[in-house]
Amino acid sequence: MRGLRERVSSLPFWWPGACGLLLGLLAGGGHALWADREYAAEAAVVVTAGDPASAVGFAQSYGRLAGGDAVLRTAQTDAGVPAATLRTRVRAVTSPDAPVIGITGTGPCPQDAARAAGAVARALVAHAAGAEADTGVAVVPLTEAVLPTAPDTPVPWLSVALGACAGAVAGGTAVLVRGHPARRPRRPLPVRPDRPDQPDRPDQPVQPVQPVRAFGAAAGPIAAAGVNGLAPHPR
Repeated sequence: MRGLRERVSSLPFWWPGACGLLLGLLAGGGHALWADREYAAEAAVVVTAGDPASAVGFAQSYGRLAGGDAVLRTAQTDAGVPAATLRTRVRAVTSPDAPVIGITGTGPCPQDAARAAGAVARALVAHAAGAEADTGVAVVPLTEAVLPTAPDTPVPWLSVALGACAGAVAGGTAVLVRGHPARRPRRPLPVRPDRPDQPDRPDQPVQPVQPVRAFGAAAGPIAAAGVNGLAPHPR
């Protein structure tokens, strides 16, 4: 364990960021390779009426009806899936400026996506034809759904980019938490017991101080005062 810790501490301080980026790239690439493919096909219908403004208004209404039960029950036989499944695979989009309804169908294969979009478009045309005598507008096909050549999701470059971003953020956070080695607080060095600025250890006996006796005339004041409380020796 100690050897492993020493090896990790010897690595550059930015190694968690590099590992996070690499793992993110691998995760994004794996998602792009093994995630379930989903294809999308689009069909379009147009609403015709004598008044263009009225046609745009009816297009908004029919666009909401495209995902309703009446249209989906009619389309489920042609699509080959139940109405509940078809509801999750189809979406309709309208324009506020044109009487056009775009119907997008999705599926795990190109054939399923094209069948779903085409079935709902034809069912919507039939549903509008039944009410044409009352509304005065008609819904006619504009474009047929074609087989898609590439999956709509996942997008390989997007998966890799998102994985790299997530890994870089995680690795960068680890680098910030770990900190730069130069900014880490260093452990104080152990104090050597034989340094002169340290007090004596209690296990060493204290040497007694020997009294100093002064001789000669130069030591007159000392002799007059006496040493250790003794009177000066007369000559």
